[in-house]
Parts: sequence; C-alpha cells; structure tokens
Amino acid sequence: MEKCRFSDGSLPCGLNSDPDMQASEGGGRDHSNVMDSKSKATTDLKDTVRKLSNTMAPLEEDNLILNKNENKARKHEASCHDYSLAAKPTRQCPFEIYLQKCTQLEKENLEVKKKLKKTEKYSKECTTELQRFVKRFKEFKNINKDLDSKNKHLLIKNQQMRQRITEVLKQNRPQSTDLRVTKCCEHHCQEKQQLRETVVLQEGLENLTEPVEPQRLKERKIVTQLQQENLNLRERLDHNCQVIKDAESRAERVQQELDELECCLLTVQTERNLLRQEVKRLHKEYISLTNSISLQLKGNNKAAGLRGFSGKPHESSALQSTMAKFTSSGSCSQSQSIISKGFQGLRSKVSSKSIVFTVCNSPILIWPNTGFRSSMESLTEASACADILQYIESDDGGSKKTIKKKDKKRSGPTVVNMKLLFEVTDPAWNEAPSLIRMSTQQHFVKMPLHLDCVVCVTTDESLASVCTELVETLRKQLTDMEEVVLRYRKGSSFLVPQPFHFRLPEPAGLTTDLHRKFELPSDRPYLRRSNAFHFPDAAYKDGYLRNPHVHLNPPNIEDAKLYLVQGVYSYHHYMQDRVDDDGWGCAYRSLQTICSWFQQQGYVETAVPTHTQIQQALVDVGDKEPRFVGSRQWIGSIEVQAVLNQLLGVTSKILFVSQGSQLATKGRELANHFQTEGTPIMIGGGVLAHTILGVAWSENTGQIRFLILDPHYTGGEDLQTITDKGWCGWKGPEFWDQNAFYNLCLPQRPKTI
Repeated sequence: MEKCRFSDGSLPCGLNSDPDMQASEGGGRDHSNVMDSKSKATTDLKDTVRKLSNTMAPLEEDNLILNKNENKARKHEASCHDYSLAAKPTRQCPFEIYLQKCTQLEKENLEVKKKLKKTEKYSKECTTELQRFVKRFKEFKNINKDLDSKNKHLLIKNQQMRQRITEVLKQNRPQSTDLRVTKCCEHHCQEKQQLRETVVLQEGLENLTEPVEPQRLKERKIVTQLQQENLNLRERLDHNCQVIKDAESRAERVQQELDELECCLLTVQTERNLLRQEVKRLHKEYISLTNSISLQLKGNNKAAGLRGFSGKPHESSALQSTMAKFTSSGSCSQSQSIISKGFQGLRSKVSSKSIVFTVCNSPILIWPNTGFRSSMESLTEASACADILQYIESDDGGSKKTIKKKDKKRSGPTVVNMKLLFEVTDPAWNEAPSLIRMSTQQHFVKMPLHLDCVVCVTTDESLASVCTELVETLRKQLTDMEEVVLRYRKGSSFLVPQPFHFRLPEPAGLTTDLHRKFELPSDRPYLRRSNAFHFPDAAYKDGYLRNPHVHLNPPNIEDAKLYLVQGVYSYHHYMQDRVDDDGWGCAYRSLQTICSWFQQQGYVETAVPTHTQIQQALVDVGDKEPRFVGSRQWIGSIEVQAVLNQLLGVTSKILFVSQGSQLATKGRELANHFQTEGTPIMIGGGVLAHTILGVAWSENTGQIRFLILDPHYTGGEDLQTITDKGWCGWKGPEFWDQNAFYNLCLPQRPKTI
C-alpha cells in the first residue's frame, strides 16, 4: 500500500526509512543528537497531528452528510446498486457525490416552487370563485325576497280566482272562467319554472368539492349558509308546487262542470233539431196529402195517379215517388200502363225547369234546363269542368288544389259529387180541397227510387254539355228501372231497383248473358254487388282499411317488374274486433285478410270468419281436438289451407322452404302466382306469420323485394302510421329469419262467375 505524504514530500511520522534502518542509524550517533531528533520528531508529530485533525474535521462532516444522504438514497432508491457503491468513500470522491446531491436538491426545489405557484394560482381562483358565489348568494337572496312577494300575490290572485269562478258559474259563463283558470295555471307554471332554475343555481354551490385552505374558514361558513338557504328555497318550491297542483285540480273540476254544461247544451240542441225534423216531416205529409187530394180532384176520379214532389228542395239520391195507384180488379196491362205512366212523370220531372244540380262541398247551384243558370257568376255554359274544382272544399277545410299535392301518387280520375234537387215554382192552389169517397177498391204502391249516375268527361269539356249529359243519363236510368220493375213484378209485389257502378277490364272474348254483353272473361265474377266500384271519397262502413299498399312507392331495383295482388282486400291485424290476440293471432289475422279478398272479389258472400269460427272449422275437419275452440293456440299455413277449403271451398298450394335464405330464390314462383292467381299469400315460419301482397323481381339480376302486410300492428286504422312505420311496406330478403323454415299458403282463384 502506498504511503501517504505531505506537500513537502515528508512522511507523516517524520521518518525517511523503515524503523529498522532508523534504529541502526541512531545507534551510531551520540545521545544528544538522539534526544534532539526525538524532540524534533515529537514536534513534527504534533504538527502533523494538528494538520491531520484540521484536515479530517471537514472530511468527517462531509462523511456524516454523505452517510445521511446514503441512508436516504438506500431508502428511496434501494434498487440502484451503482449509487449505493458510489456512496462508499473508498470508491468515489465525496465531493462528486455532494455535487450530484446538490443538483438533485435543486431540481426538487424547482419542482416545489412550481407546485407552490400552482397552489397560489388555485388559491386565487378559489378566492375569485368564492367571491362570485357570494355575489350569486346575494342575488339569490334578492330573488328569494321577490319570490316571497310573488307568492303573496299568488295567494291573493288565487282567492280572487275562486271568487270569479264562483261568480261565473252562477252567471253560466264557462268560456271566460276557463280562460282565467288557464291563464292562472300558466302563471303558476312560470313561477314553478323560475323556482326550479333558482334551485338549480343553488345546487351549483354544492359542487365545490376542492380542498379549502385553513384561512378560508369564513368562506366555508358562507357555503354552509348557502346550503341552508337552498333547503329553505326547496321547501318554498314544494309549497308553491302544492299550490299549483291545487289550482290545477280546481281548474279540472271547473272544466268537468263546463263539459257537463256543454253536454246538456248539446242534448238540448239535439232535441231541438229532432223537433224541427218532426215539424218538417209533418209539414211534408200535409203538403203530400194536399197534393194527393188535388190530383184526385183533377184526375176526375181515375184509378191511376202520380204523386209529385213538393215542399222544399231535397236530394235525389233517394227520390221517393208514388209509382202507381190502381184498382185490384184492373187487368195486368192496365197496371203496367199505370206503372209506365208513373215513370214517365218522373222522367218529365227530371226534364223540367225545376231540376237543380248542387256540387257537394261548394256553394255552386246549377239549373241545367233553364239555359244553364248558375249561382256563381264566373261559371257560364262555356266554362270548363276544371273551373268547378277551385270552389270545392275538402273535409279538412282546404281547397281541391291543396288536395292535389297530397294525391299526386294517385293516377285515378277526380271525382266531383253532385246532388239532384227540385224547387217548387208553382204556387199552391187557392181553392179549398174537396173530399170524395170512392167505392172501388184500390191498391196504393209507394216505391223509393235511388238515382245514382256517373258521367266520365274530360276537364276541358263545357259545363253545359256535361249537365245535359247528366240529365239524359238520369232519364235513361229511370227507363232501365222501369224495365226492371215491369220484368220482375209478381202481382202486387215489386222489386226495388238499385244502381251499381263497375270498373270493367278490357274485353276478352264472348261469354254468356251480361259477360257476353260487355265481353268480359268467364273465369271470374265482375258484376256482383261486391264488385261494385267504390268511389275514392266514400268511406267503408265496416271501418277496415282497404289496399294500404297502393299508397307506397315501388322499390328502386334495376330491371325489376311489379307483381301485385289483384283486387281489393281489407287489412286485419292485432286487437281488432275487440279481440285481444296480441302474441298468438297473427296467422288468424292473415287468414282473415285472405278471406276478405275472396269476399270482396265476389267469390263468396259469407262474412270474414272470427277466431272462434276458424278454430271450429279446424275441429270440424278433424285437425284439432274440441278443446281447441276458445284457446290461444297458434295455427300455421297448413291450418290456413284447411280453413279456406272448409269455409270457402277454396283450394291452396303449399310452398315449403327449408331456410329463410332460400326465399330470395323463389321470385319466379311468386311472380307467376300473382300474375295468374292474384291472391294474397300467407307465410308462416318460426313464431311469426305475415301476408305477402306482391314482389318486385328482376329476372336478369335475381334481385327481389317482398311487399309485406304485417298483422302484428296493434294501433288504430291510421293509414299514415301504417305506411310510414313499415307495417305495410317493401322488405328485402334479410327480413326473413335466415335459418328458420317457412311454409307459404298460395290460395287458388276459383274458375267461376
């Protein structure tokens, strides 16, 4: 180990060689020299010790500091092996360790300063926020005072409102009371909203969750006070809400009383209208009796006579006239002549100047047999038919022009309804009637005739020519009715003729009777009552929707053709007919839709079967047990086929599909069905049943869309909702369960007329 030396090169102990060498040298000197050298060595040793002690003092202090730092480093950085070795005084200089530690402490000092700045900044923000809250608290106190004053005003107004309601009920003024109650309720609602906004602002004080410095004790007290004020405001809000509820309940009671008064008023008005109708009926009977007596007097006691129209003008949709009055002993030819004479009188009445046409939902009156006179100065005999449309109002108050925007998808004709009236132009007779008693027996016949004619014209045709054509059509219809009455008369009993209108297809060969006359096909009915044309503005009496699919736009598929159901059907779905079949009756409703199609095409005259009748039919054919009737069990396509055969005598085909993904490949079969048969298809698979009304299929690409009528709809008969929400709409192949099997029931159209 190398010896330690001073800066002058001397050894610490003042020796220049080994101790043995010193001893040998000392032996050769004298005693004084030895003593001098010893004293000098002692002095040098003392100096050396002093220097070493002076030098070791700072080193010991540094060593203590380094030991402390080493202990700290071992505690915080035990995993750092190099740093622990550097702390040893024998491996690294203590000054370097000290410098490193100072650098680290300076870094920590900077971080502490940054944190201190952030804390000071946050303290300033807290101070600013607290000042803002204090300001808001003062505002809330002012608002609270205002609310107290308003609450007092509300109590006063409430008392005044009670007094006014009592006075109005005594004076029978329901409308003004209702308005005051409504205004007061609105005022209460506004006050309630203001209180809610105040509470929301007060609750913002509770969101202050950041720690507060000890010197912010005053601010904490303010927050506590704000919370207490918040509780008070909530209590007042609850009280005001209760006051509002009481006012609303009183308003509801007043409204109920007003409704009862309105019902009483409607009852009184209804009774008054009934009395007026009774007076009119008695007046008509009196006039009819007077005219009958006058005709008897003028007819010189003849056996036949015609009862004419009298009284105020009335509608001709149910014209009532005395057809004939003849003696029972008369011959058949005499009776026929009397009947013909009665019809001739009606035709003369239609051709007279007293006939008047009135356009429904408009103020237009037209006298066609007086040189075309109209109640509207702008309408002349040269005016076009389209000029009438501007005067026609719809049911909701709009004009016909606004209706056209809604019905742009309709390609059918525009229907203008007109009624036939007669006006009495001849004055009554001045002489008093005389009564004559006739000894011969007579049979009096009175037959109501319902005239209903249709004339198809273009919009640019003149009104004069159209009215003339209408008069001729009415005369022709009376002639046809006369022929029917005379042909099917049996003694004194007559069949009342009733007109129907039909939209017939293009001629397709000769058949028998009427089909031969109109050149209609012989494989389906066209001229039964159920085939009669239904005018667009006429409502169906049963309340079911017809053909909702006609209001849909076709799907956008390239090169696709539409194959749709032919004819009219009614939409049957859940919860109809007061039957709660939600969850189990979808196949029943689909079957009812199919049955309605056969009924409305004229193949059957029976009503659409109910759920019980469908279940009983399945029991009758042996498909189900008797306990099945009245149950909520499901049925499928096979059961639908059996019921159609049992109740309607209609055969069906069954198309089986093992997976729903295969339905996309059945476009050709479905298109052929709708093209040839045209009947709705019932499809059942999994736990659901639907009705297929058509397909849009491209033969080139194979793309297909299904027109689905969903029986799972539970709402009312709202066409807009049904079409917009997809209860009747076009669906893609993904609509079906791709892994479930499906059975399709394809009803076949009977070949009969």
